Amino acid sequence: MSDEVAILFIDDEINILNSLRRSLRLFARDNGFDLLTASSPEEGEDILSRDTRILLVVSDEKMPGMQGHELAAKIHITRPDIPVIILSGHTSIQEIPGTDHLFACLMKPWDTEELKSTILNALGRSASA
Repeated sequence: MSDEVAILFIDDEINILNSLRRSLRLFARDNGFDLLTASSPEEGEDILSRDTRILLVVSDEKMPGMQGHELAAKIHITRPDIPVIILSGHTSIQEIPGTDHLFACLMKPWDTEELKSTILNALGRSASA
């Protein structure tokens, strides 16, 4: 794994985090990304405050304690350089308030190729050969 770039995935459902890790493992390796996970917004904020390698956050929208768009707004205050992608299985994209701090909103179940493309776009990269 790379020591330079990390992507933080935040979701309160462990099976979603495991699925994301499985579906993006080779993609991350090929593009030099380290995949980090947090099972709550608070854990995500803690990891984000300690790991300067994180250049992108991918978060669930509906989580106990804090919604994904609320987390994105907090991240924007402390680390405005970090884009946030929201994955939502419960809320339509049009119903998410405060989307001005979001790079993109994707619906669950996500299309893995669309997620990969969105991640690369958020990081200003193109696909590796």
